[in-house]
Amino acid sequence: MQFASIWIFTFGLPWELGAAFTFDRLIDADPASNTLSWRWVAGLHTAGKAYLADPERIKAMTDGRYAPVGLAQTARIPADSIRTSQRTPVREVRGPDASAATLLLITMEDLSVELIDEMRSLPVRAIAMLQGGNAWDEAALADALARFGRSCQQLRLFFVCPRREHAPIYSSTGSPPALPSDGTRL
Repeated sequence: MQFASIWIFTFGLPWELGAAFTFDRLIDADPASNTLSWRWVAGLHTAGKAYLADPERIKAMTDGRYAPVGLAQTARIPADSIRTSQRTPVREVRGPDASAATLLLITMEDLSVELIDEMRSLPVRAIAMLQGGNAWDEAALADALARFGRSCQQLRLFFVCPRREHAPIYSSTGSPPALPSDGTRL
């Protein structure tokens, strides 16, 4: 927050550039958290309220190694940068269309889809799976894929949605590739 405040209010740089700069350099960057944090510091979420870097706090947090001077004392928030969106109507909840070809996305949060009657009746043509973060995740995902994949008679495509550093994994053989049991990546 200190860094973002100095970037925006002391240097006068756009928050979007700062958000992109930090996102590209953090190994654990989360797009939503990064963007919302920068917007919050810039004062774009609560009208008239921004976060200003505090020289005393920076000095205390760095055990006196840094004692910045000349930091912005006021936040200049352009009036046209604060936009309030109109309320959108609540969407109607609809069940899955049993006549439509379906792509099934398997994530760590959805490992037992074969237990849901509506899901078993869908004509699943492809399965996408988000890669797990560790060997435990990979084993759980492989198990879910094996259980649900057996029930998909017309499965044509399987692919893994990789993390940024990995290449996609595709299979069109009609059966999903086996995931390694030792946690290694395909």
